[in-house]
Amino acid sequence: MIIVGIDPGLTGAIATSWPNGNYEVADMPTMAKGKGRVKTQVNPAGLVNILKHVQHWENQSVQVVLERINAMPGQGVASMFSMGDTFGCIRGVCAGMLLPIQIITPPQWKKHYKLGSDKEIVRARAIELFPEQPLSRKKDHN
Repeated sequence: MIIVGIDPGLTGAIATSWPNGNYEVADMPTMAKGKGRVKTQVNPAGLVNILKHVQHWENQSVQVVLERINAMPGQGVASMFSMGDTFGCIRGVCAGMLLPIQIITPPQWKKHYKLGSDKEIVRARAIELFPEQPLSRKKDHN
């Protein structure tokens, strides 16, 4: 089975776990949005290009695991709209590509790995689990 994990933020990422034991991590593809407070948006065509190659493995099922995002206190309206737009864009691309989606909350996956909310500890655990991956960037904490 091919598992594709998606952190839906504009600075999020797409991680793919291949049946042969290899892993790939790609930044969320973005493009300019134009005028306004939020200057970028998800690039749906870029996301399709990243996800396209998972469909070319013969006799392999695919499971997309998408992290649910929620409003946080103090976030502005533009940020909340951008988060919802990003989440919906990812769901739409996956649905259009007929990729099954499992939506999971941060507490669910953190509980599985016995992690709390400290992002540096979460990132350290990811480095322990996947030492071959380039996870040294702070933006790779999730």
